[in-house]
Amino acid sequence: MAQARQLKLEKKYIDCYPYAGHHFNGQKAERYIFRLKRLDKPIEASAYQQQLNGKTIKVAIELSSMFSCPMGCKFCASGSLGKVSFLTVAEILEQGKLIAKTITKSNLLHFCFQGIGEPSLISANIIQVAKKLLKLYPKAKFKVSTMGCNPQGIVELADNNIPWEAMQITLPHYQEKKLKEIFTNASQYNLKKVLSAVSKIRKLRPEVRIKFNYVCIKGFNDNKKTIKGVVNLLRRNNFFLNDETELKISYLNPTDPAEYFKLEPVKAEKHYELLRYAQKELGVKNVYVFGAMKNIRVGCGQLIKNNTN
Repeated sequence: MAQARQLKLEKKYIDCYPYAGHHFNGQKAERYIFRLKRLDKPIEASAYQQQLNGKTIKVAIELSSMFSCPMGCKFCASGSLGKVSFLTVAEILEQGKLIAKTITKSNLLHFCFQGIGEPSLISANIIQVAKKLLKLYPKAKFKVSTMGCNPQGIVELADNNIPWEAMQITLPHYQEKKLKEIFTNASQYNLKKVLSAVSKIRKLRPEVRIKFNYVCIKGFNDNKKTIKGVVNLLRRNNFFLNDETELKISYLNPTDPAEYFKLEPVKAEKHYELLRYAQKELGVKNVYVFGAMKNIRVGCGQLIKNNTN
């Protein structure tokens, strides 16, 4: 018996952006806007063809876990969509299934829980979705991105039956009070507990790569003192930014909330200046710059915000 459809495809948006990471030098993006029948709201999901010398070598399918987001991060438009609704297992799963059907079988699929929503808040649902996708695509790998408002949820995500490739933690500053300025609705955010949770993941799943995402913001953390503070904080907590952990210096994608809070991106040269400083002066071995999208107005929830009604 066929299962009831949860989503209806409304729009498809094509974009690309340079990816200056370890293994890829380009990325093409197909951004999907689905209509969620239960809420009559648009849901965003994406497929990224990660390329090396013009050849696609991996496809990352990025799934949303919520409509809107309760965290209210100042640089992200996801939290400005309206009333927050957590998506069901079936609704998240269907995003992955619909997009995977369009991908050639020769490309290894990576399902990424880093679309709209904070995965640590609904870790049980994320785990169920991952296990169901794994049954459908046994060779698939998985990634998750979180700012860590629920540290226990981060630990729960390190389920031993899921082939996690990487877990990304947003960490644009080393001071908790500064992080709370950015994570405006996360009043219970506790940096010590977040790092403790990630340490537990390292012990539970030492093969999982940990990424610390340093979103670079003008006047907030685009300086040597702050990035040094982050590196020293991580080292004190036994994250040495070598093979098992990495520091990702990210461009800030301009969004309506970022402009409202007067958060500005910094120029490309500054990212690479911080990169070189981390490498040469701080001795960081595993650090890279992550580039902005070509159409930067669609990043961090901005695409779905422009299509919400």
